[in-house]
Amino acid sequence: MCVMCGSELETINHLFFTCKVSSKLWYMCDAWAGRALVHCDNAIQHFKQIGFMGLNYLGNCVWKCMRISIIWGIWNHRNRIIFNNAVVDPVEIFALAQVKAWAWVSYKFPKSNFSYSDWCINVYECLKSLH
Repeated sequence: MCVMCGSELETINHLFFTCKVSSKLWYMCDAWAGRALVHCDNAIQHFKQIGFMGLNYLGNCVWKCMRISIIWGIWNHRNRIIFNNAVVDPVEIFALAQVKAWAWVSYKFPKSNFSYSDWCINVYECLKSLH
């Protein structure tokens, strides 16, 4: 059984895309970015989803890294539940994904001129500023 929701068999697609906890994370991510999407229920379709309209190729590639950060966060949180008796906390998963993605962007693009607060407040504008 899925340790995140306790209600369905844990498969890759369930854990990362259709579990009520992971679904909440994808909606949190959409709300943060100021957009609404219909979410895919499998990995292949998830990563084929159209990127942000109005962003260049680089901005969309960085946005995909945020999505990878969420998947990584789900996996790590799942393991903390199993091995360390952690409590399911989608807000924690999302916050850690934001930090990891921002840290990666800051390292990869040292001339980027936005702070972590800017990243959290208006990710779209931060992504638009990358070149």
